[in-house]
Amino acid sequence: FVQADVSANATLNIPTSAIFTGTNAGTSAVVANVQNAEFVGIDGKTLANTNDNSVSGISRLKLRLESNGTTNDEINFLFDEQAKATTTDRFDFGKLPNTLLDFYSVSADNKNLAVDQRNLDAQRIPLGINTNLQQHFTLVVDENTVPAAKELILHDYLLNTNKVLKTGTTYEFDVTAASNSKGTQRLELIVQDAKSAITPTNLSIQLKGETVKWWPNPAKEFLYIESSPANAQAATVEIVNVYGQKMKTLSVQPGTKANVAVSNWTSGLYLIKITNGNSTTTHKLIIE
Repeated sequence: FVQADVSANATLNIPTSAIFTGTNAGTSAVVANVQNAEFVGIDGKTLANTNDNSVSGISRLKLRLESNGTTNDEINFLFDEQAKATTTDRFDFGKLPNTLLDFYSVSADNKNLAVDQRNLDAQRIPLGINTNLQQHFTLVVDENTVPAAKELILHDYLLNTNKVLKTGTTYEFDVTAASNSKGTQRLELIVQDAKSAITPTNLSIQLKGETVKWWPNPAKEFLYIESSPANAQAATVEIVNVYGQKMKTLSVQPGTKANVAVSNWTSGLYLIKITNGNSTTTHKLIIE
């Protein structure tokens, strides 16, 4: 066990099997932020240098989860072309439990990680959220230094949305009592070539066979709904929140477009139900 003050320039000599951890008597997560420090293994080789993002060709992604302006937890990814796809890498650091919330990645061998070293091959990385809290969260990208030829996408299975992650990007979502709003089935990180980037779900949505379109998703100020001229009668649109409260009901005549002001609605998940003749479909809508 070693206790050291590394607030100033410092060099720590550590065995390659050592880990860093922190304790806190309070209820918030501990997030270590070591600056101006060099970590050197017992063989004298540099393991990491916090001043240099290019050590050993490593690029970084830092994802931070916060609520009500308070950081709950974070994940740090180190992308290195020499990293192994299916085994533990030297910078991998297992997830230690917090009191209220754990945010982590899941390795190929099903380990929960707080620091995850990967290569930049095309892949999908599950992200996990373990908590009993039911509230609004914001995912913040504090750092993304991957090469321009690569792109990182956050995919939300529950809302069926994708968001390109760049430094400063934020993504808001709600965790509810529903099991699929958290755990390891909610979010994933997609690594891919930039030229094949997934377009975020912010264009019109029209499933095969449907003749009523609505967009954008996510919506921030207005939601637009358009009924095809081919429809025989008006389409009925109903929007409810996750508690089942009806937010808006409207009728859209064939060949017309309606808009719904949503700027005053609480950010989060909603359901939009469209009845067109004998057909009724329900979709997930997110309000930012």
